[in-house]
Amino acid sequence: TLETLLGGSVGAPRVFDAVPENQDFPFAVLASISEAPHDTFGATVKRMKAMVLVFSRYLGSKEIAQAMNRIAVLLDGTALTITGYTHIRTVHTRSLATRDDTVTRRGEMDFDIFAKQA
Repeated sequence: TLETLLGGSVGAPRVFDAVPENQDFPFAVLASISEAPHDTFGATVKRMKAMVLVFSRYLGSKEIAQAMNRIAVLLDGTALTITGYTHIRTVHTRSLATRDDTVTRRGEMDFDIFAKQA
């Protein structure tokens, strides 16, 4: 799981599948996953799109930038376990950090995950 992958990593935020109440910051949420076939000249490959949201209440942008960078580095360079598939690669396609309100920063990260049927 994403939480297992990031959980023991220095500088990585805690990861959840829903925004928790009263959670210490920073933390990340696996916000969405979608999948579609990917044309690869006859091979059965799926392209999965994942969105990870990162939340911080650090006064500046340093904490959210570090957390997002750590997630990108870990997902980009790690073989993922996907039931019924063999992971090919993960590509970090987009990051955007904004301010949700006067105290909360929110980062959005998009990833394309390619896997072939095992």
